[in-house]
Formats: sequence, C-alpha cells, structure tokens
Amino acid sequence: GYAVPVQVPSLPYAPGPGSTCRHREYFNKRAQMCCSKCAPGFHVRSFCTNTSDTVCARCEDSTYTQLWNWVPECLSCNSRCSADQVETQACTREQNRICTCKPGSYCTLPRQEGCRLCATLSRCRPGFGVGKPGTDTSDVVCTPCAPGTFSNTTSSTDTCRPHQICSSVAIPGNASMDAVCTSVPPSPGMATPPASTSQPGPTRSQRTEPAPGPSTAPSTSVLLPMVPSPPTEGLSTGDISLPIGLIVGVTALGLLMIGLVNCVIVTQKKKRPFCLQGEARVPHLPADDARGAQGPEQQHLLTTAPSSSSSSLESSASTADRGAPARTPPPAPS
Repeated sequence: GYAVPVQVPSLPYAPGPGSTCRHREYFNKRAQMCCSKCAPGFHVRSFCTNTSDTVCARCEDSTYTQLWNWVPECLSCNSRCSADQVETQACTREQNRICTCKPGSYCTLPRQEGCRLCATLSRCRPGFGVGKPGTDTSDVVCTPCAPGTFSNTTSSTDTCRPHQICSSVAIPGNASMDAVCTSVPPSPGMATPPASTSQPGPTRSQRTEPAPGPSTAPSTSVLLPMVPSPPTEGLSTGDISLPIGLIVGVTALGLLMIGLVNCVIVTQKKKRPFCLQGEARVPHLPADDARGAQGPEQQHLLTTAPSSSSSSLESSASTADRGAPARTPPPAPS
C-alpha cells in the first residue's frame, strides 16, 4: 500500500477536542482558532480571524521584543545608563538595554536584568578595616581593628594589618598607626671606632747637635715633622695598618734628615777657615822678622788656631832659632 500523507492544517485552524496549538502558535479566544505568533523584533499589527492569520510588524526604534509573541506593541528599552553605571548590553529590536554598576559601587535598586540605581561603596576610615567586602548588590562592612592590628588608610578594600615586630619599640602602635622601631644596633662582627681618651699634641721640633770634631762650623738644627703619636689602645685588627704606615714613614723621614745633617757636617769640615790661610805664610818670613812679628795679631792667631796649627808654628820658630847664629847680619850702609 501507499502511505497517506499527513494533512497539515493551514492557519488559522480550529484545534480538535483535547488538543493544543502547535509550536510558535497561540490560541485566539475570540476567534477560537490557532494563530501564528510574531518573531522577536516584531509585534502584532492585526490579530487573526476565522479566515485570516496574524499580521506582524517590525518594532520601532528604542523598542524591542525578545521572544515569540502576540503582543500588540513592542516593549520600550531601559533608559540610558547613568554616570556611575556602565552599559553591558545595548538596546536593539531583539533585546533590551542592560546597565550595571561601575567598580567601587553597588546596586541599591536592581532590575530583572541589570540595575536601576547604584551607590558608592563605603570607605573604612583609619582604625577600621574591611570586615566584609562589597558585592554588586551589597555594601562594604567596616569593623574596628583588633589589638595588634592597624589600618592607617581610608579605603573600601584594605583590611587591618598586624603591627611590625620590633626588638626594641620606640613608639607602640595602635589601631590607626603601626609600631615604630628603634634604630638597628651594629652587628657584633663590626668593629666600633676607638674612643680616644686623650689627643696627643704635636711633638715639638728637636735640635740635633753636630758630631764633635775640630770643625768650627756652626751647629745645624733640623725641624722634624710634627706627627701625632698613634693611639695605643682600642685599636682593632682592621686599623693596625694605618699606625704601622705612619711609623714606617716617620722612621724613613728621620733617617733621611740624619743623612742630610751628616752631609752638611762633612762639607763644613772640608772648608778651611779664613784665619788659617794667612797663617800658612808665617814660616816664609825671616827668623828675626818671625820673632819680631809676635805681636798682638800673631798671638791672636795662635790663640784662635787649632792645636795642630799651634804645633806647626812652634816647629817653624825653633828652626829659625837654630839657624840664626850661622847667618851674618847684612852690612850697614856707608
């Protein structure tokens, strides 16, 4: 046999006893007929009759229909979002506008979708922290800071924080201020600078006497540099290098000055005094003149001359005495 095709009734139609209208159809009580629904974005311009189906029309601007419907007019979109709101869904012919609260605020008058009125979240003042954070529909709950904690800010998100732990507390903390610690003392491994009990004054300049000798050069004095003596107490191992360097430097400088003094003394020894230059011509005088010349000047020379010069003069005088009888005096002029 052949299958009999199912007869689909055309709209509108009267439903059978105990049956209902099909999907996307509705039952018009006035006409007692099953009629078509309008699609989203449309509304009913004219309802169905016994002989005609539903006539639909497109929604106007700022109106919408979101579902299959048989409403005579489209629904109006929500008003524009306020300054403390943000639009999360725009208004179209198929959907409504949805506004939600901005961060930092919560909804005080909610809609089925979105929010109608928003309010700013409360801010906890210093001494109080956030006990319960705010949500999209509830405000912040502030609680006082417990002992040992503090909050020094005005915030809608900060909680109470514990005080810092100090080995030595300068200012104790409270509910709105953290504890203040004293300065950290130096670690035991660090050497503390020595406390000088007395500051030695600079050493006075010392006069150095020349070595004893026959030289009559004037004594030379040398001024040694004024160097404070290094402290002998309270020195740490890291500060020993400085006094050692000073001692070595002073010693080297002293040796250098002693060498210069010796050079000056030797140079003065090599120079003969002016008085000895005239004394060297005395032995060439005649014997009589030599004996007669022992006046005040020669006595002065003999007195001031060194012992070696005196001995040479005495030897010269004795030689002149032994040779005097052998010589005849010159004839007198006639």
